[in-house]
Amino acid sequence: MSIHPSKIRNGFCYVTDTGQHRVVLKIDGGKVWNAHRGKLVVKPDLWQLGHTKSNPPTLANFAAKVVRRVCPRPKDAAKAAKYWRAKAKV
Repeated sequence: MSIHPSKIRNGFCYVTDTGQHRVVLKIDGGKVWNAHRGKLVVKPDLWQLGHTKSNPPTLANFAAKVVRRVCPRPKDAAKAAKYWRAKAKV
């Protein structure tokens, strides 16, 4: 079951039905910049940008793929958000 797009918040971490974690870096113009990591994580701080810089998913598409917010947000997700905001200049 997906999350309603109005419930997606900047800076929070969400999980998909396959267990992938996605941290929202920025929401702007109906697009969601995000970083992700897999379910089975060898290095917990290993996050990757979840899309190309020029083509982030729409808010509706992002919300359709996540099933719940991870609370509390993993500490490493905050580090990932800071890193990717700087690297991707979002």
